[in-house]
Amino acid sequence: MIFAKHSIRSEDEAAFEAEKWSQLWLSENGQKILADKRLLENAQQVKIIEKQIEYTYRLIEHKRKIIEQENMDMEKKMIDWLKVNQRLLRIFEAMKDREVEMIYAAERCKQRNIQARVFVI
Repeated sequence: MIFAKHSIRSEDEAAFEAEKWSQLWLSENGQKILADKRLLENAQQVKIIEKQIEYTYRLIEHKRKIIEQENMDMEKKMIDWLKVNQRLLRIFEAMKDREVEMIYAAERCKQRNIQARVFVI
């Protein structure tokens, strides 16, 4: 009977030891599997972030080109506006010169009329 009890204990101890090693192996394997899974998830997240960064760079480049084109268009409009303003300024100055000439001519006509009346009288 003592032998039987000892034998049962050793079977229980062996089973316990086997279970302990099994759990240790599973936990180590499980940790490796979890670590591998986390690495895979991280790699996938990195790829997603890289795609988002690439998309952001393309979007920024596209917006930059649009703004550059708008700036070029505005520059062309400003140059055209400046040309029109300069042309209008020349016309205005010519009109002022013409106005002075006409005032002078009207004054001369007035003086001639006065002189003609003096001679007629």
